[in-house]
Amino acid sequence: MDKATLTRKRDELNWKLTRITDIIERDRNKIAMIDILERRLKEYDDSFQLTSTKRTFIHSLIDELHHQIEMQDHLFDLQSHYDAVSKQYIEIGLKLETLKEAQLKVYAGILSGTLEEGSPCPVCGSIHHPSPCEKGDSASIKESMNAVSIQFSKTKAAKEDLYHELVFSKTKLEDINKKIAYLKKELFIEEDLSKELLTQMLYRLDRKSEEKMKQFKEDENELIYLKKLSKSVKDSVALQKQYQTEIAQIDTQLMLLNQEKDML
Repeated sequence: MDKATLTRKRDELNWKLTRITDIIERDRNKIAMIDILERRLKEYDDSFQLTSTKRTFIHSLIDELHHQIEMQDHLFDLQSHYDAVSKQYIEIGLKLETLKEAQLKVYAGILSGTLEEGSPCPVCGSIHHPSPCEKGDSASIKESMNAVSIQFSKTKAAKEDLYHELVFSKTKLEDINKKIAYLKKELFIEEDLSKELLTQMLYRLDRKSEEKMKQFKEDENELIYLKKLSKSVKDSVALQKQYQTEIAQIDTQLMLLNQEKDML
């Protein structure tokens, strides 16, 4: 190959080398963003996890508020029922005491039938008996006492059951209130809770999440492109080295041609 041909080929290779070097420098500046984008995508993942946790907490808070209202209503009804049964329990107890007193009078009436003037009363010891008790209807009183006693026992059992249910329900409401307080603290909520407030929080959270997701997709696509570009840069560097090698070979050939010319 003559000198002119070698020179043209070297010039062509130098042009290609300059162009590929410019491309490599330009693309290396771009792929320098890979590390930044990878860190940013990691931050997006952390943010999405935090958003998911917040969304779960808000939904839990809405559920707990609903449970709180239900339990408060249940406790109000339960307390009203307990108060009514307690009142009934007292009334039946008083009725039972009245019947017991009536039964004692029946016993006194029976005893009065055995008293004799001048003989001491076995109860008070008096030997005079001006106003002895009259004998009452023992069978009727006994029947009424049995019925009221059964009613009293049932009312007492119902009252005790309602009391235990009240204690259990109050404990459950306390647990709900503790959970609400915990969720409020985790969500940094200081104002009074309402369904409207939590709905607004969800709306703002979703809007912010949508914006971040849009940016995440853009950065993710950019990262995919830059990783492909990084591979292309490696190919370009290999081609750059090839051009440099070919230019060095041509320079050697031209130097030899010049030496041969000087020797002639």
